[in-house]
Amino acid sequence: MQIYVIIATYNASRWLRACLNSLKTSILPLQVVVVDNNSSDDTVAIIESEYQNVILIKSKDNLGFGKANNVGLNYALEHNADFAFLLNQDAYIQPDTIQALVETSIKNPDYFILSPIHLSGDPTKPDNQFAKSYAAPVNCKQLLSDYLADANNMKDIYETSFVNAALWLLPKACLLKVGGFDPIFPHYGEDNDYVHRVKYHGYKVGICPHVKATHDRSQVQGTTVITPEKKFHTRFISHLIKLKYLNTSDNKLIFNVYKGLLMNTFNNLLHLRFADIIMEFKVVSKVSSYFKEAKEHRELSKHATAAFLTTIKEPVALVN
Repeated sequence: MQIYVIIATYNASRWLRACLNSLKTSILPLQVVVVDNNSSDDTVAIIESEYQNVILIKSKDNLGFGKANNVGLNYALEHNADFAFLLNQDAYIQPDTIQALVETSIKNPDYFILSPIHLSGDPTKPDNQFAKSYAAPVNCKQLLSDYLADANNMKDIYETSFVNAALWLLPKACLLKVGGFDPIFPHYGEDNDYVHRVKYHGYKVGICPHVKATHDRSQVQGTTVITPEKKFHTRFISHLIKLKYLNTSDNKLIFNVYKGLLMNTFNNLLHLRFADIIMEFKVVSKVSSYFKEAKEHRELSKHATAAFLTTIKEPVALVN
């Protein structure tokens, strides 16, 4: 059985050793592929000097999360991978994490994405976003209630509406049917779109409560100042995700974009947020330039085999 771990890195030296060392503890043997997004720190140097068994693919440009992972996923498919495990550079597994996910996947082929419980950097606590959103009752029915009722007798999988791509197990069947991340997304939103596509094709996304791993990111929420640039990008991505919905007609998708513009403009007028009104029009103007491309990518998402995995043309260099 061939299992490829794909890690997209960018200035990852803070977490890199913990991430790669955790993979060495895996019960199942792993092939590790790192796609580096032209890091300016010593990420590449660490891999080349300390982790010679890692397959390192160096990009001349920052491809972003989705496209970098596509490079790794395409490499895995070309080398007969049975499973791909997407791992964030700031995430670490436990010895049985991937083995347990693989065993659960084999028994449940209707699940195309499986993810463990995401712990924070403090192993006694869950990742905030995971606990408050992905595993919360609104998105993942029964997981919390079953845990409170009897934590020792939970099901192997709980279906969820979404879990982020920090720790995803994907079987080969998923890669051949759904493909890779849509490169239309510049940064963020790729995994939301991917989950929608998995569901469109009739498959499920699940959390395995008996399996754990760590996502060592900041747990501070609600105190970060949102810059105008970040706000603009967030609004743009939210529209772009909607433009990729596969069960909605082209005309309705475009109508929904302009409907959102009117509703947000009215709400901002009520609260005298004139800067937000200007921003909203700029967002919709940018989104409008994506209408044709989004339509083409919806068709690829519906019909293409291994969509977006063979269309990445950015120059890369295979090191190991």
